Amino acid sequence: MALVPAPLTQRSTTACSTPDGDGTCGDITGACNGFFVAGYCPGPSSFQCCVPSEPDSEDTGNDGDDGVDVGDNVEDGVVPDEEVKNELEEEFGDAPEAAPEAENVEVKRAAAAVPKKKTKCQLIYYYAAKWLGWPYIWGGGSYSGPTKGGFDCSGQNPVADANASIPGLTMHAVYKATGKKLPHKAQKQYTSRKCKHVPLSQRKQGDLVFWGTNGNCKSAIKHVAIVKNKQKIINAPRKGKPVRVQNHWEKSGGLKICASAVR
Repeated sequence: MALVPAPLTQRSTTACSTPDGDGTCGDITGACNGFFVAGYCPGPSSFQCCVPSEPDSEDTGNDGDDGVDVGDNVEDGVVPDEEVKNELEEEFGDAPEAAPEAENVEVKRAAAAVPKKKTKCQLIYYYAAKWLGWPYIWGGGSYSGPTKGGFDCSGQNPVADANASIPGLTMHAVYKATGKKLPHKAQKQYTSRKCKHVPLSQRKQGDLVFWGTNGNCKSAIKHVAIVKNKQKIINAPRKGKPVRVQNHWEKSGGLKICASAVR
């Protein structure tokens, strides 16, 4: 019996080019030494561009508190907590948890209320907004909520036990909404195969957006936030700045936004 060659759209040798870099088209169920980006290969939706990952740059062990001003050039875009609280109660039927009076204080919390039925993406935003006003704490946050009295943005800080994980705001929100346990570094969250990349212009509530040093998103991502809408994000910025809703920003303190959002 003669062998029938695979259609061009399903061959893994088809080259592709994305804002995140060049790669090779392949089925998302196959191997990829990097991450898949949708929308840049012909054929079915499962046929996507595999962009190779580069080795991580030296990790400072700090999610944004390493000398960069994360989003501070849009300080006037911070939304008052009371306004966000009212929106949360109206949209989800629940209000944010009261922030602790001091940092590094463990707070006993009541059982979380069950929000109104929403999509998983909307729930990612909800579970982040629950902690509005809580402080940025280096290495803070767990899958169940804040630790040491707060959160960092993703949990990319190193720990003594290499098998341990310190999830931050994004890891907590994604886990609570979807059950997915993302990797504990912002860089690895961006390239995780548990998520998919979409063009930044198509971002929607609950998507994750990332910033890399001078726009290097292959190996130098330093910050991540959660989309509220096209104009706003919810953010755990840096030491001295609490979890807050603020203007979406593209460049700040040597960081530049990545070309794709992650869903």
